[in-house]
Amino acid sequence: MKHIKSYSRRTKIITGILALVLVCFLTVTLLRAWYPSHQKDAVISHQDSTSKKQETAKSPEQKQTETPKQAAAPSPTSSSPACQHFTKPLADQALKASSQLNTDSALTSNTNDLQVSFCTYMTNQIAITLVSYVAKSDVGKSMNSVEFGSGRPAGVQNVTSVGQAAFWDDSLATLSVLKNNNRYTIALTNGTLDQTVDAAKIIIPNV
Repeated sequence: MKHIKSYSRRTKIITGILALVLVCFLTVTLLRAWYPSHQKDAVISHQDSTSKKQETAKSPEQKQTETPKQAAAPSPTSSSPACQHFTKPLADQALKASSQLNTDSALTSNTNDLQVSFCTYMTNQIAITLVSYVAKSDVGKSMNSVEFGSGRPAGVQNVTSVGQAAFWDDSLATLSVLKNNNRYTIALTNGTLDQTVDAAKIIIPNV
């Protein structure tokens, strides 16, 4: 019984506190709704008066030459490690056109041995994706190196002009590059070997 009475007393106290909070909230809400409406009318009246005075003071030539200033929209950014190295200027250079970061494709995955991150830039006609496999341990380094040795896929073509080692997988239209024990793959929409290698020569020196 004591437990029930204690519980009932706590319930009444909590109910009272909630009621008080609700009253305060409604009061503040009403004050906010009333006060800004009066302030807004006063501000608008003052702004209209000031604007009219300024317009009167301007000559017809000034009115014709003045154009409204618009702030440029900020470019989207990503915290993906791959995007920190593969920047928009590099993407523009690789794609030979102004590109936009596809934030949905800027992903990151972490294990004890590898940090895998993605970064994709797009134009109206083409996209380019960098996938970065950064080693976090000796095991990760071995995993990356194996891809270019005993674990290299069959039927790929060696590429000697970029990175420590590289190969082109024609079936995936993807170039894989080894640099500093890290593995990188680069893919272009409908990209050829030569196009992808040219892009890699722009990107890989910066990773």
